[in-house]
Amino acid sequence: MTWTVSIHPQVTKLIDKRLSPEDKVRVLDLFGRLATYGTQLDWPYTRQIEGKLWELRPQTTLGTWRFLYFVAPERRFLIVVAMRKRARIDTKVKQTAQGRLAYFDSEEG
Repeated sequence: MTWTVSIHPQVTKLIDKRLSPEDKVRVLDLFGRLATYGTQLDWPYTRQIEGKLWELRPQTTLGTWRFLYFVAPERRFLIVVAMRKRARIDTKVKQTAQGRLAYFDSEEG
């Protein structure tokens, strides 16, 4: 049984603007793996940040990127933040991720 991967428009915009066609293929392939394997997809592709917030870590020609996502009910992943890898994910990034969940709430309503 597959999972649904929903992507916030800001993440889609960043993918289209900042990644080469080759890197887009790598990222979308990893999104596909997430849809196929769900919560069984493990290190080095994904890891838990805190609570229901996780990160997907695709390798690109520009280095490692982080795509932050939430595990939602009904076998759904909500990808809310895309960023270049840094030493740590700070509070501001976590707040942005949490704030972008509202987009998916309004999408369903």
